[in-house]
Amino acid sequence: MVRSRISPSRRAFMESDRPCLDIKDVGRNRVNCSDGGDRISALPDDILLNILQCLDLRTAVRAGAMARRWRRLPCMLPDLDMDVATMVPHHRLNFSLDCVMARYTNSVKWFLLPTHHRTSLRFAFYLAEVDPCLRSIGGAIAATPADRLELTVRTAYDVEFAEYGQRFASFLAACPTAFARLTTITLQDFVFTTGSEIAALLDACHSLELLSLTKCRCRASVA
Repeated sequence: MVRSRISPSRRAFMESDRPCLDIKDVGRNRVNCSDGGDRISALPDDILLNILQCLDLRTAVRAGAMARRWRRLPCMLPDLDMDVATMVPHHRLNFSLDCVMARYTNSVKWFLLPTHHRTSLRFAFYLAEVDPCLRSIGGAIAATPADRLELTVRTAYDVEFAEYGQRFASFLAACPTAFARLTTITLQDFVFTTGSEIAALLDACHSLELLSLTKCRCRASVA
């Protein structure tokens, strides 16, 4: 059963304009640039971006907090893997879906500056009911230039599989422009009510190259 637990410190992160990643302790070990000790920061942006690209996004943000020179770099990464499990660490069986998705959405909006072209973007998150969180994510997907856009929908254990299929259909209807740009979609443990829902998904995803369905089923056959 998913429980609603949120500490005061986590609530502060939800309300912040920064990405909702816990980086509060990193500043204790800031490098002193005045004595020439921070030679890495003197490297060109493209080299620093190559370094950060080897890290998961949470670690990249923590690295960006080490020195002012690095702070803007995570937003410039050409390949972003925005997995809710990494960006908003939480217990798999004990978390508030609304809290996690609110923090994840704030982070997505912080990273996806429309001025930067991306090579690839991968989103992995839970489906709440279609609310401002999902609409904001859909808007970010639609507005961000990228060559490849991948979506993985994670399953929350407190939501019935059939309800997840209904939520996905509502998400599709609310954000058609975003789905038209997706190149890869991965779904697991979904129950579609009718085959028309699958057909609607395929019709809406004009750029789709790969649709992965694992342990999914349809109550009625596709017409």
